[in-house]
Amino acid sequence: MRRLLLAIASLLVLASALTLSGLAASAATLIIRPTDWGPAPGEWHEANARDGGVSVVSDVRDDRLGGDGSLDQRLPAPAANSPKTDAQIFSPDTVFAAGAGFSTTAGGFGLLSELDTIHFDWLRASSSTAPAHLTPALRLWLWDPDVGTNGTSTLAIWEGIYNGYPTSGGPVPTDVWTAEDLNGDNFWQIPQFIDGSFSGIGGCGGPIECFVFDRDLTEWGYGPNTQVFGVEVGLGSGWAGSYEGAADLITLGFNGAEPTTWDFEPDRPELSLTSAISPGSLDLGSDINTATATLTLSNAGTAMATGGVVVDTIPTGTTLTAINNSGFPIQCSGDGASFGPCPADPASVVAIEWTVGALDATDPPVNVGYTLTIDLPVVGSPFANAPTVASDQTTLAPGTSFSLPVQPAPTTTTTAPSTTSTSAAPTTAETSTPSTTAPSTTAAPTTPTTGVATTAAPTSEARPPAVDDGSLPNTGSNPLPLLLAGLTLLAAGLALASAAWRSRIT
Repeated sequence: MRRLLLAIASLLVLASALTLSGLAASAATLIIRPTDWGPAPGEWHEANARDGGVSVVSDVRDDRLGGDGSLDQRLPAPAANSPKTDAQIFSPDTVFAAGAGFSTTAGGFGLLSELDTIHFDWLRASSSTAPAHLTPALRLWLWDPDVGTNGTSTLAIWEGIYNGYPTSGGPVPTDVWTAEDLNGDNFWQIPQFIDGSFSGIGGCGGPIECFVFDRDLTEWGYGPNTQVFGVEVGLGSGWAGSYEGAADLITLGFNGAEPTTWDFEPDRPELSLTSAISPGSLDLGSDINTATATLTLSNAGTAMATGGVVVDTIPTGTTLTAINNSGFPIQCSGDGASFGPCPADPASVVAIEWTVGALDATDPPVNVGYTLTIDLPVVGSPFANAPTVASDQTTLAPGTSFSLPVQPAPTTTTTAPSTTSTSAAPTTAETSTPSTTAPSTTAAPTTPTTGVATTAAPTSEARPPAVDDGSLPNTGSNPLPLLLAGLTLLAAGLALASAAWRSRIT
């Protein structure tokens, strides 16, 4: 009885652990590619671009962690105008309503009071001619639902000049990534919508303080229910001279949970190669077996793959009889090392090379392959191979393979061998998972912001409304399977407990 109760307790503990792990908040590094760029809440997009300012995901600069690109941001040297550019994202539940301003329906990204991780990487190129102390600005969009009937939104602004970087001509680092931890740093602010009415920088003064540059986020008196519902990084306005740089790995985290990091990466191909053999087994009743190998190359990425080449080695103990080139150029090798024109009789070929060339992400999969004959093999010795694929952008290590299973030896020699065969499923290649972003079906704001180049007060800029509500995305793992597993184990534990109790009674 004691052992049974211990087993039940173990099941209950395991069920609880699975259920809790399934419900725990989870987040991850979200890859943002140019094809993910969009105007809706929950999507990154360029905003406030004017007079030649540009924010775009590109491969101009690899990020600090070895990624293939970053968020490229540039301003031209100003003439009579004042260039500016930002990249921004609003939480998927952001709502904008005329006469009410911004609000959220599900808490935004999280409570400001629980914000415990705020970070971004930035890089200034040495080719920039703007004053040497300037860095990108990072801004947080805040909404306090308790101020006024409609709540109040505010823009909290971080700039390097107010956080330890030189203020009198000294340069900031150039041509290197700076990993910036903003926890405890100074922010100044600009009110946005005060109880539904737009304010902007014109509302600064009197009871609304703005240009105080030595306060962190805890010192501005924001209410306990204030939410972070947006984040943006940008350049300008009012910067004298050109600026070229980048930003990446923008990170927000709340209340000890795993933070969310947005990693900007260029579009790229994601090649996968799978192989299959038909038939899937050998017939021991035949002296010669014929099989056809099919290699399927597909591009599940977001850009065209170029220079694609597929190579496969003919399994030892088999003889090549035909090649399916699907219209692509092919070369053959008799030694597995050097390739040249394929002979009329392919029996001496030990490896084949298909030059696929370009394969776009929208193209259908490509099928190539070959036919071979197999002498009756030694029982229990399957054939295996590992075709490979490479392109200018992507190389997949050998890993896709198929094997020809061999049946057990016949149990008697006085009758014909059994023709029953067993099938073996071919092994599939590695596949890459394309990036995803938060889905939404509504329009997002492209609301101008204001940066500061010096300690002087910035010039006034309007922020026209343009945000509708959006649906919350699933940015983490789906907890439902783990939840169901936990509940199943819980039910099993209760059933055991019930059986034990009935046994004890009887």
